[in-house]
Amino acid sequence: MPSRALWSISSRALGYPEREKSQEIVRSNGSLPRSPLGGIMLDLQLSGLDTPWWRWVGFAVICLLEAALIVGLVVERFWRRGAQRKVQEQLRFREFISHISTELQECSSDDVGRKIDQALNLILEFYGRDRCKFVNVDDGAEAMVLHACYSTGTKTVTRETNPARLFPWSFDKIIKQKKLICFRSLEELPPEAEQDKHAWIADGVKSSLNIPISIMEQVRYVFVIESAREECRWPEEIIRQLRRIGEVFAGAVERRSADHALRESESRFRKLADSAPVLIWCSGPDKQCFYFNEPWLKFVGRSIEQELGNGWTENIHPDHRQKCLADYSVAFDARREFSLEYQLRRFDGVYRLVCDRGIPRFDSDGQFLGYVGSCIDITDLKVAERTLRDMGGRLLKAQEEERRRIARELHDDISQRMALLLIDLDKMRYRLPAGTGHSLQLLQGIIDAANGISSDIHDISRQLHPSKLEFLGLVAAVKGYCRELSAQQDLQIKFTHGEDPSNLSKDIMLCLYRIIQEALHNVVKHSGVRQATVELKFYPDEIYLCVSDLGQGFDVELSRRNQGLGLVSMRERLALVHGKLFVQSVPSIGTRIEVRIPAAGRADRPGLDLTIVGSEAYIHGEGMREMGDL
Repeated sequence: MPSRALWSISSRALGYPEREKSQEIVRSNGSLPRSPLGGIMLDLQLSGLDTPWWRWVGFAVICLLEAALIVGLVVERFWRRGAQRKVQEQLRFREFISHISTELQECSSDDVGRKIDQALNLILEFYGRDRCKFVNVDDGAEAMVLHACYSTGTKTVTRETNPARLFPWSFDKIIKQKKLICFRSLEELPPEAEQDKHAWIADGVKSSLNIPISIMEQVRYVFVIESAREECRWPEEIIRQLRRIGEVFAGAVERRSADHALRESESRFRKLADSAPVLIWCSGPDKQCFYFNEPWLKFVGRSIEQELGNGWTENIHPDHRQKCLADYSVAFDARREFSLEYQLRRFDGVYRLVCDRGIPRFDSDGQFLGYVGSCIDITDLKVAERTLRDMGGRLLKAQEEERRRIARELHDDISQRMALLLIDLDKMRYRLPAGTGHSLQLLQGIIDAANGISSDIHDISRQLHPSKLEFLGLVAAVKGYCRELSAQQDLQIKFTHGEDPSNLSKDIMLCLYRIIQEALHNVVKHSGVRQATVELKFYPDEIYLCVSDLGQGFDVELSRRNQGLGLVSMRERLALVHGKLFVQSVPSIGTRIEVRIPAAGRADRPGLDLTIVGSEAYIHGEGMREMGDL
């Protein structure tokens, strides 16, 4: 506060005249007052009066308030400077940690080590310390110095050194108890840390701070900063800052390890994929393919750049490309496994039939990543299957021819000879003289036995080759067989049928007749019931046959593995006429066998040409099983 103002206030507080009166008094005495107190004393001397006590107390209080105000202003200014300095230090640290974090996040995984070394140098300058290390701790409590930085003249430590063995007490606290080790002086260490103390003395360390960094609730890293020139304190604020820096380092090292592991995994996958004898591809969630293995590229004779995206579709046969891609898109949108058969152009321009199987990929969080698939060239397999099927068909045809020949021999030769024998026996019976009753009885037994043999020969001939099938048609032949089987086996058969078409081929009629024979034979042998149903219908585009019973049933899967001859025979016969067999059976509930054959006009169509075969998608449901899978 200015001295003039203070003088004015003091004068008014003590009840003295204004400044002009004081000046007149001063002039009369020939001198000026140098202070308020001097003016008051002069005034008292001139007036000859004594000053009241309360004026002196008020003046003293005012002086004390002025002094307190001055002290408060000084203290406030000092506090503000401290707060500003602290805020500046925090801002400086934030800029520092932001710089380090940005550098580590933007750099590649291969550059993480160099960036951490640079950051350790900056840390030593920022905090004015001498040694800084970032140590890795594995599951076996073994430690290794990953990165380190030292000031000039400070003893260095090789990366092969195991700090866990040099400082057993400290690392036991750090790893097992997750406690930081912090001391200003080596004298602060407890007696049990004697080995650690000697190790720090050997390294020239006077103060040390060791901060554990946990990953997934397990200590994986230790951030160490030490002073070798002088002892120093480690405030809580600095500990928090250094812990944050250590966590940034740990995140960068973990990212580097993950990238290296992923890179190594991708390298192993590529080596495995390139050495696999199949064509492998990968696609992303956008349906675009981003990887093809070396066998694929060699097979199609194109570069990886030509195949990426949808470029691989150029290798599919043009006549079937659209259907193949449609099947692929439907399965892709449903996120389900699929299997496709389509033609893929080889490097020499020849189209080969491949089986392509795709499996959806998901990450640990269930996020859809795309598909991985493999293709196998099945052209040779299909040719072998066709050859085998043709051989099976030829065997069946040869069998039927042999049956027809044997049936003809039995009917035209042996049956006729048996008929002649019966005629001769019958003549002999009439020519026997009277009184030969015993001989007549014996002869009658021979005649009856011969009649039985003749009947059996006739039945065998009819079973080997149903002549009714050629002369009366399929419906009449099946109806006659059902009637005969019902009489022989006491089996009640319900036969429903449509009108027998006139243009039905002999192969289809014989195939259906044999399947009905085999199915009813299985009912008699295995079902345990005496009722069966046969349903035969003729549609414009296909022929439908169903044989069912309510018996004990059987295990379809077990039958598929055991390859029963009956079902195999049905399947082989249907393959000759391009039909399909479906079997549904539940133990203790019953069995249902369905057959579907293309209409007569398409039954004799030639086999598919593998050079122009289209794509076919197989998506198997539940319930009825196709015998093509059995």
